[in-house]
Amino acid sequence: MKKYEEIKKEIAKNQEAKKANLKKIDILDFTKEKDAILHNEKGTFFTNLKSEAYKALTEKAEANREQINKLYDEIYMEEVKERILLANARNALFFEGIEVIKAAFMKYNGKPYGEKTRAKIREEVHAAGYSYYFNDYEIEVQKLTPAGYTNGENAKAATMNEEHHTTSILDENNKIQIDKIVFYPRDKYEENPTKAAREAVKAIRAYTKATQEIRKQAEELREKLPAGIHKPDYISEYKVTF
Repeated sequence: MKKYEEIKKEIAKNQEAKKANLKKIDILDFTKEKDAILHNEKGTFFTNLKSEAYKALTEKAEANREQINKLYDEIYMEEVKERILLANARNALFFEGIEVIKAAFMKYNGKPYGEKTRAKIREEVHAAGYSYYFNDYEIEVQKLTPAGYTNGENAKAATMNEEHHTTSILDENNKIQIDKIVFYPRDKYEENPTKAAREAVKAIRAYTKATQEIRKQAEELREKLPAGIHKPDYISEYKVTF
């Protein structure tokens, strides 16, 4: 598993690639040139839209349609990859942070989680650049800024016992039982984000195609229904007897 900060760099690199492809599309689609014509004060938006100059640029852009569509495909792949990278980042953040949190709690394992103990644990965790929040079924690891504030960088995991039942890191007597907790992060870690993105896009396209075909078949069947019956599911509760 890669480090959290390393994955953040990958996310930034992926975002730059996406921006570069958007710029390429703007060039191939003559976006700036068309906007300049549309906002020309000598005419209205609608007269400019129908102008020969705008029409010529639209035709030139249409000639680049194949290249533009390929770039949009790349951008979509980059967006899917970014979601996978974000999940990887949260996963890495959790495991890096939970080690600090567990170590701090273990020093007081079996002891009541009173105000003084809570303050000592939080002070140690904060000093390492993290914070945390937990309830009866999950824990959230929070990354702190150099100034000591949270900035939305966090990751959650279910807290369970060895029997796989959700439980708190505190027992019924408010005593710390961190040694009995198994953590199940919400986010799955993908070793190869690029490959995972390709497989995800392939699955999305197959799903979209399948649903379109099902809708088409449903519409064809609907056309065969008797007049006045447009939604057969509404009458499915009634039994027809002969």
